[in-house]
Amino acid sequence: MPWHYSGSAWHGFHDGRYSPKKYASCLPKSGVKGQQAIRVTVKFLEANPKLLNDDASMLILLALTDAFPCQ
Repeated sequence: MPWHYSGSAWHGFHDGRYSPKKYASCLPKSGVKGQQAIRVTVKFLEANPKLLNDDASMLILLALTDAFPCQ
C-alpha cells in the first residue's frame, strides 16, 4: 500500500494523532493531477473547517485518503 512520505505527516503519526494504516490513500494507477488534488483538498477543508489549523501536509494526506480510500 504505497503512500507518500511527508515529514510533518510523520510527526503526526509519531506522536499518535494519526494512524498510517487508517490514513493510507490508494491513488488511482493513472495518478492524480495537481488541479484534481487541489479540488479534493479544498472540498475536504470546506467539509472539515475545524481542521484548518492542522499541518498542511497532513491535511492534504487526509483529503486524498478521504477521496481515494483503500478498499
